[in-house]
Amino acid sequence: AQARSIIDNGVAVNTFQIEGAGLYAYLKSVPKIRKLSKSYDLLHAHYGFSGIVCRLANFRIPLVVSFLGDDLEGSLDKNGHYTFKGKVFVALNKFFAKYLFDFNIVKSESLSKKLLKVKNKAIIPNGIDFTKFYPIDQKEACKLLNLDHKKKHILFPSTPMRPVKNYDLFHKSIELLKDDVNELILENVPPDKVFLYYNAATVT
Repeated sequence: AQARSIIDNGVAVNTFQIEGAGLYAYLKSVPKIRKLSKSYDLLHAHYGFSGIVCRLANFRIPLVVSFLGDDLEGSLDKNGHYTFKGKVFVALNKFFAKYLFDFNIVKSESLSKKLLKVKNKAIIPNGIDFTKFYPIDQKEACKLLNLDHKKKHILFPSTPMRPVKNYDLFHKSIELLKDDVNELILENVPPDKVFLYYNAATVT
C-alpha cells in the first residue's frame, strides 16, 4: 500500500520480499538484493534486520530503514521475558542505525527514544488509505461478518501467537466481565476486510 501511494506520485517502485524465515533466509537474500539494487537510486527496508541485509548487499546506494517495533524493543518469549537473541538484534539495529543507515524512520515517540543517540531519524507513522478504511454502521459491519450485533464484541487486533501482544492479559480481562461478550480476533484477515472488524467492535 505504501509502495502504491508513492507510485501514484510519479515514482518508480519495485518490491523485494525475503522468502522464508530465520537468519539464513535473510542472509541468502544478500546476493539477490546486491544484483537487483544496482539500477536503483534508493533502497527502503522495512524492519531493522532487513535494513542490515540491504546494507550488506549494497553500501553505495542511500538506504532508508523503517523500524517497526520489536526490532528496537526486543522480542518476548512465551513467558513474557525478553530473549537473548532479541537483545542481540536490538543492539545490531541500533549500531547500524547510528553508523551505517543513511536515514531511519520510526513509527512512534516511544520507538524514537530507543534511538536517542541517532540524529538521522524521523517519526513517520504508517499512513491510512481512507478509501479502504472508513466508518460504517456497526450493525451493517456485524451483518457482513456474520456476527450478532446484539452482543458486545471486543477486538484483539493481532494474532494471539505473538507474546509481545499479551493475548493472555486480554483474555483474562474479558473473563472478569459479567456481560456476554465475544472475542473478535484480527488474525489472517485480508486487508480489505480489516475495516469491518473495527466497525463491528464495541471496544478495541
